[in-house]
Amino acid sequence: MSVELLLLRHGHSAVSPPVWDDRGDFGRQLSERGERQVKQVGEWIRNYHLLPDAVVCSSAVRTESTAKIVCNASGFDESMIHFEDINL
Repeated sequence: MSVELLLLRHGHSAVSPPVWDDRGDFGRQLSERGERQVKQVGEWIRNYHLLPDAVVCSSAVRTESTAKIVCNASGFDESMIHFEDINL
């Protein structure tokens, strides 16, 4: 049995979180550039048939957005994303 692990970093993010968000770094959103980047990654994953069995993701705003956009672009059901409260 072989196992493959695909690690993905979030797309380009905003320099600082919105003023209304009090979560600090966890509240930073993807920039427009970051949204384009992760959509391209999702399309690449779909084209190479690398659909995962599961997705584990930090609960930071930019990583949640990354996971959802990648899943939608790759055809993977985003309800399979498992969000973790990880703050390293």
